[in-house]
Amino acid sequence: MSTGPVTLKDLADEGRLLWCYCGACCHEVEVPPLSLGLPGNVPVPNVARRLRCSKCGSRKISTRPQLHLEPLEVLRARYRRNGG
Repeated sequence: MSTGPVTLKDLADEGRLLWCYCGACCHEVEVPPLSLGLPGNVPVPNVARRLRCSKCGSRKISTRPQLHLEPLEVLRARYRRNGG
């Protein structure tokens, strides 16, 4: 069992996505962890330093392992359907 931070490869091996959030404009996206062109051994928290928001260009990015097992689009659709 690994005791270090979760890496991009760990997420990929588990079939999970990488959640990226912009603190400047609240844009969020989930991406396949190895689609960023970064080495698999990069710890998830360190990925944020290498990203820029695709919506506003800010570097105020946070990265975490995927928060839910369902993609964001599915969760948003369910929320809207339920009156949210």
